[in-house]
Amino acid sequence: VLAGALFLIPAMDLSEQIYYDVLLVLYTVFASIKFHASGNEIFNMAITVGMLFAMSRVLYVRLVERLTLKEHERVEKDNELIDSMTGLLNRKGFERRAYAAMPECIGKKHRVSIVMIDIDEMNRYNDSYGPERGDECIRVVSELVKQAALRNTEVICRQNGGRFILFVE
Repeated sequence: VLAGALFLIPAMDLSEQIYYDVLLVLYTVFASIKFHASGNEIFNMAITVGMLFAMSRVLYVRLVERLTLKEHERVEKDNELIDSMTGLLNRKGFERRAYAAMPECIGKKHRVSIVMIDIDEMNRYNDSYGPERGDECIRVVSELVKQAALRNTEVICRQNGGRFILFVE
């Protein structure tokens, strides 16, 4: 039974194994002194403690895996809103942020501007200098747009290609 319980325990590092062994010995010694237990009873207690530890370890590992999965899902969801080349919001991220900001702007009667920046002749630049240089051009322009944004409330996005959008309160 104890061997079966030990197979249920996910891989433990050395410190966890030492902790488990010390805990099992202390519990067994305490139980034998406190309850004047016989050898058979001590053995049964050790098996019970081992099974409880195995079950708690399995639950702990599953909880950690679940939390890691949720964190991974959150990062994936955040990544789907960000343009990987520039680090700016993509169109989907821009729409979410702009729509979220609109009720506050309307309620506080703030004026809102939407600015579109388009790099002219981006296709010809890519054809002449290659896509790597075109990507570098887009990165440089995105950095300039970020620097031009004066407030944290301004929402900047790379819509597609060489087109950028700013939402300015």
